[in-house]
Amino acid sequence: MFDKIEIFSKRYDELNNRLYDPTVASDATKFNEIMKEVKSIEPIVLKYREYKKAQQTIKDSLEILETEKDKETEESTVVIPETTPETSAASWYPDCRFFGISSIISHFL
Repeated sequence: MFDKIEIFSKRYDELNNRLYDPTVASDATKFNEIMKEVKSIEPIVLKYREYKKAQQTIKDSLEILETEKDKETEESTVVIPETTPETSAASWYPDCRFFGISSIISHFL
């Protein structure tokens, strides 16, 4: 479907360029014929170009979001050091070593 519209888009550009040709500009009949064809395909071409622009904007936005997501993931990565049950309980609850119950707390962690 878009292949056919792309043909209209190319034809539209070609016709607009021909309007600036001095031989066409000097021939009122030829100029009016070209303008009539331009006006007949212009709404389709302009909507198609608007659609293509919106598609590109969406694509660019998704790429930016993906890049930002990757950066956030890298920044939010937390490194948890390796610990044993005894050291983890003692590091989270330092007062537990004093009471001798760090092994009981580590059982629940």
